[in-house]
Amino acid sequence: MKKLILALISLSLCLGACKKEPVANPEPQVPEEIESPVNTPKFKISATKYKLSVFEETHLEISRKGFTFNTPYDSVRWEIPNLYRRTSTPFDFLLSKSHAFAFPGTYKVMVTTFKGGLGIEKDSIEIEVFLRKDFLDINWNEPSDIRLTTFENESKNYWLNLTYSAEKQAHATLIYYPLDIESLKDTEIVKNESRSFLSDYITKLYGNSRFQFDGEDIMLSPLVDSYNSRFKTPLSTRQGKLEVPAEIWETPTSYIALICEKNTLNAKPNYFYTVVAEPKSSNK
Repeated sequence: MKKLILALISLSLCLGACKKEPVANPEPQVPEEIESPVNTPKFKISATKYKLSVFEETHLEISRKGFTFNTPYDSVRWEIPNLYRRTSTPFDFLLSKSHAFAFPGTYKVMVTTFKGGLGIEKDSIEIEVFLRKDFLDINWNEPSDIRLTTFENESKNYWLNLTYSAEKQAHATLIYYPLDIESLKDTEIVKNESRSFLSDYITKLYGNSRFQFDGEDIMLSPLVDSYNSRFKTPLSTRQGKLEVPAEIWETPTSYIALICEKNTLNAKPNYFYTVVAEPKSSNK
């Protein structure tokens, strides 16, 4: 009898458990790119330079025997945290790219391959960037040449363009542009952002400026004589384009100036800021 009672109690407990309300499972939502599972890579990222100066380019590429369009991947994503992130398309498989860095530091370059949205393989390398030349990537005693280097920061929506020429007078020019097309159309945004960014950037790299003008009308800057006594690159004074210095820095090897350019050809004048640098030795 006891055995029968125990059996009935057990059966009752089982039936009670079976009567619990079932938990509804939500529909699975699969993101476009899933990081896992990521296997040990069969490819490697390689760089032409692992230690470089600011604005010095390194060429990055995926090195793998047989890595072609017939690989078991349908996309490749390059990423440099807080700087760059781009995924390939069927028309651009992104097997390689060149990149320059604007600030000293250690940067991690990562590549992930995907198939059907799933991360398949991942590899990464580190690039070390130093401030070790006369001005950015330029040593003034290097052989004469003309070169152009671009730095792009997609996460903060701007790019920098560095031009160096030694044809007549060795000098470099650094230009700031917002990546957003609408911002480029707004001359007031370009004016304010170019001045603020370039002033902060040069100060962060080379310290506080020796001369600075913060007046409301930049065209009244009193720094023209200070500029002319140091630089050989003349300020523009021609009709339609006027240039005045807003700040001047001095380093052991270089003179650096933040220049405001006023373009009066349009109905409303446009203002734009650039950085000009020259070697100290040529100005003695």
